[in-house]
Amino acid sequence: MRMSFFSIFIRFVFYSSFSVLLLFAGCGGKQSVDPDSYTEAAAFDYASVEQVFERKDYDLARSQFAEIAREYPYSQFATLSELRIADCYFMEHGFPQAIDAYRRFVRFHPRHEEVLYAESQIVRAYYEQMPNDWFLMPPVYERELGTAESAYQALRLFLTSYPETIYSEELAVLYEEVMNRLADHELYVAEFYIDRDNYIAAGRRSSYLLTNYPEANAVPEALFLYARVMLETNDTEQASETLHRLAEEFPDHQLGRDAAQYIERYSL
Repeated sequence: MRMSFFSIFIRFVFYSSFSVLLLFAGCGGKQSVDPDSYTEAAAFDYASVEQVFERKDYDLARSQFAEIAREYPYSQFATLSELRIADCYFMEHGFPQAIDAYRRFVRFHPRHEEVLYAESQIVRAYYEQMPNDWFLMPPVYERELGTAESAYQALRLFLTSYPETIYSEELAVLYEEVMNRLADHELYVAEFYIDRDNYIAAGRRSSYLLTNYPEANAVPEALFLYARVMLETNDTEQASETLHRLAEEFPDHQLGRDAAQYIERYSL
């Protein structure tokens, strides 16, 4: 439970009025619920379900948070319960359901103070869906990389939209990890093709890497491989341009030094 939730609870428990439980309307003697009592009841029930959540009984907590949202629809605890339902899905590793629940929260409560948290959780849910064993597979057995690409796009969008938040540093680390994993995969596949003299496919994969992951650690290797492909296909002009880029952008990298020597040796 994050501190903002507890602070809301404490504020209402200690400062809400305890003196009146029911008010009678002026006409017909109809009863209406005292706003203070209503809020106190919502706060109490919410805190009780929080204890269930802390015990990691997420299935029960989710159903009870849903009950709070139904029973106290005009309380801010109903809104917080909607968010906690998403948290329950996340903690149960039900990441697609968590993403949907967080998105509903953001859509229906766009100005809520926890929107940024919900957005960051959406990104984490995408990241958590990435498979752990797809990293180095030959292209004929390539796994579906859609979840990794979705995580990459979600991370990039969040960091572009919210460059300086309490979540940015953590998510920037995840962004770099996902980007490098995707780039390394593209490089591996490109090398797989070039070892089989399939230069067109190798050039396509290395070019894709350079275009889509320009900040990845594998960029020097991709440039060197792309230059080799261009030489193998007799495109000396493109090969020269690529080697010059490699030498200029990565002068301290071994491949950058190799490119500089190659340029000098062959007067490219």
